[in-house]
Amino acid sequence: MPKQMSKREERRVKARAMLDIMDMLVAPIIVPKCQWYLDLPERLIEDVTLSRLIAAMKGEEKATWAEVTAYLMPVSMEGPMQYEWSNIYLYASAQYIRECRPEQAASVEFAPDTLNDYEMMLLERLRRRIYIQRRKVVKQQIRQAERQGRTEEGSVEIIQEELPLMPK
Repeated sequence: MPKQMSKREERRVKARAMLDIMDMLVAPIIVPKCQWYLDLPERLIEDVTLSRLIAAMKGEEKATWAEVTAYLMPVSMEGPMQYEWSNIYLYASAQYIRECRPEQAASVEFAPDTLNDYEMMLLERLRRRIYIQRRKVVKQQIRQAERQGRTEEGSVEIIQEELPLMPK
């Protein structure tokens, strides 16, 4: 016989479900503060939602390959990247293309197949930071909508956030 949930637990489960749904479908794309963030390809922006749905089905709680690519693309246009971040960008882009654009898989044949331990640590740290920041923004949007007593539908928003890449 299943245990009965208290009202508080029930509200918490419903709030988590609402957050998860909004996070997948309408959460903003987190990009760095730089001048190139508006130059993201439209298909990459569209693929972010698809990749979030795939990640949710897998139970992943980190940024998707499309989101990492969207984050690092403007950084790569700002100027030369450190060697590790170039490898991470190529690796993440290749993973994104293989996942969302398999018909273009031949275009990533020169991307690294693996990363070293240090690069993998940097990548996983970035994926968690993007995910946490995205969820924080969605929670703020939910609270604001609740205070105003409304819900909004709209297109995908792009929000610039300062997530430092390289340790100083």
